[in-house]
Amino acid sequence: MSTLTNKQEGFVQSLLKGKTQRQAYKDNYNAENMADTTIDEEACKMLASPKVATRHAQLQGRTRARVEEQGLLTATDILRKMEELIKRNENIDDRIALDGLKTYGKQYSLFTDKVVNTNLNYEMTEEEADKMLESAGIDPKTV
Repeated sequence: MSTLTNKQEGFVQSLLKGKTQRQAYKDNYNAENMADTTIDEEACKMLASPKVATRHAQLQGRTRARVEEQGLLTATDILRKMEELIKRNENIDDRIALDGLKTYGKQYSLFTDKVVNTNLNYEMTEEEADKMLESAGIDPKTV
C-alpha cells in the first residue's frame, strides 16, 4: 500500500486529536475560499478513501490498545459514567464532569464527532429518500 501525503497524514492526526472532519481538513488543506458544506464533502471523501481510512483505523486501534494497556478508562467506562451523570443531573459539577468525560473520550480517540453531510442538491424519489432515512435509523413517517 502506498503511503499518505503529508496533508493526508496531517488530516488523520488532527482527527485523532479530537478535531472534527471539517477542522482537520481546514488545518491541512487550503480551504480559505471554500464553503463549509464543500469542506464537509471533501473531508468526508478524504476519510472514505481507502488509504486514509486504513491509516485512521490503524492509528485509532493503536490508541485504544494503549488506553487499555495503561488501564485508562475505556469508551464503555466513559459512556456508563456519562449516562449516570445525565440521569442524575443534580448540579453544575455533574455538567462539568460530563464535559470532562467527553473531552477525555475524544482525546484518546475513543469516540469522535459524527459529521453528517446535509448538502442534498440532487433529486431523488420519495422511495429513495425513505430508504436513505431508514438506513440512517430514522422512521420516514416521522419526518
